[in-house]
Amino acid sequence: MSRRSLSIRIALRYLFSRKSHAAVNVLSYISMAGVAIAATAMVIVLSVFNGFTDFTAGKLSRFSAPLVVTPVSGKTIADADSLARVIASANGVAAATPAVTERAFAISGDRQMPLVICGIDPDGVTAQSLPGMTIDGYPMLVYDSENGPTTAISSVGVANTLRAFPSVPVDVSIYEPRRHSRVNPANPLAAFRCDTVVITAVYRIDQNEYDNDYIFVPLQFARNLLGYTTEATSIEIDVARDGDIASVHDRLRDMLGDGYSVADRIEQQSDAFRMINVEKWITLVMLTFILAVATFNVLAIMSIMIIEKRGNSAVLASLGATQSAISGIFGWLAMLITTIGGIAGIMAGVVLSLLQQWSGFIKLGADDPSQLSIDAYPVSVAAGDIAIVAAVIFGIGFVTALVTRFFLRDKATR
Repeated sequence: MSRRSLSIRIALRYLFSRKSHAAVNVLSYISMAGVAIAATAMVIVLSVFNGFTDFTAGKLSRFSAPLVVTPVSGKTIADADSLARVIASANGVAAATPAVTERAFAISGDRQMPLVICGIDPDGVTAQSLPGMTIDGYPMLVYDSENGPTTAISSVGVANTLRAFPSVPVDVSIYEPRRHSRVNPANPLAAFRCDTVVITAVYRIDQNEYDNDYIFVPLQFARNLLGYTTEATSIEIDVARDGDIASVHDRLRDMLGDGYSVADRIEQQSDAFRMINVEKWITLVMLTFILAVATFNVLAIMSIMIIEKRGNSAVLASLGATQSAISGIFGWLAMLITTIGGIAGIMAGVVLSLLQQWSGFIKLGADDPSQLSIDAYPVSVAAGDIAIVAAVIFGIGFVTALVTRFFLRDKATR
């Protein structure tokens, strides 16, 4: 039997055998429980962050196009219609339609607000997803400058602010500054283009960025308002049913070159997802410090164990055990306490997270739950996060073992 195996066997015996003082047993299990609780918290918190990330991505998948092409420099794509036809012919692409997004100003009666107009193709991928998010009215985008009003689909924030609802149709005037035009102080309105829409539907996706000030209008309406002909600010791409988004993404990036940016749904909302990830890893660092503090209990119990096992250490020394071997036993003991506590904590965290994922027994607190898009904390267990937590626990356990072995060596052999 190797010296390492012997040290581990003795450490295991020290850990689970009955001590001469019952308090030592209790303190050992308390130290192990402290590590387990910290590990459980790490797994649960990381899983909750994953759940919110997946929930946000799911919301955006109903709203954003799978892929969007934008110019790297400048604001608009000069001949977006031609480029859209080229993209639509690419393998794996089901459709490609130009889109225009710009800030504007809206007036309805005595109410007014700045908003974001999104000019989209009535048959495009975004227009097709809007019916599933409509909470009032019938979603349709119609542009007819001669025979009838232009229809629009507004966010719940725009509808509430302008008091423009499908049940009581009112004209909403949208103003946009003329390009390359100077303001005439005698007639400032001449510097603006203006057109009118009627809101026929209201949507809500429970994302403040899109629920507060967005309004969808027909693409041609937005182009006329902005003075565009074939220009667009982006091209929305729908991927074929049998197509792979990642493959189409890479194929289009190679085809379009460096002048255009191709973004998937995550990249389109990179700031939001980056913020979630930053919060996630900052929280992990804070919980790592808590775990490190919990290991101080392990060092304290190791000092007590060394004193309690002083007689055993003397017997081992008389049998020829070296000072390094004896201190190594207590180093392995510290490692075992940390590792066993960590493994138990990880298992408990995974079990609790899966229970929450399947049953949602921990609810989100709200005065009116009907106003929430989810009623329980979203959770998603990721194997990568489990590996990170295990690595952190093993690293802290290794440091604890080194401290026990080298800094408490004199106590172990005295």
